[in-house]
Amino acid sequence: MGLNLVVMGILTYYVAPQAFFFKRFNVFFNIMNLLLIMMILGLTYIFILILPGLQKQFVNMFMCICKRDRKLKQIVVKNLITHKRRNTKTAIMFTISLSFLIFAGSTFTLIARLISR
Repeated sequence: MGLNLVVMGILTYYVAPQAFFFKRFNVFFNIMNLLLIMMILGLTYIFILILPGLQKQFVNMFMCICKRDRKLKQIVVKNLITHKRRNTKTAIMFTISLSFLIFAGSTFTLIARLISR
């Protein structure tokens, strides 16, 4: 992880400005895309850290809304604890897929605007 931070720092503070200065825009934009993808992955892993707290809050919220289902709260919490690993994997896949779709959509929109000029 430390090596990754060193490499990203060198790319961000030395290689990217130099590529922009010498008008090597393909290198510059590749570095920017790499940075954005790394930010998406980092935010995904931060989301995974707060996932158990969010699950508890959702359970409490739904139990307040549906008062007749309060008897099921213990079963639902036990199910969340039992399937924690599977829920985490599903959340990672969903979050990365959604962020990739947003990233790809914004990239295609940017490319379409550049082509239309």
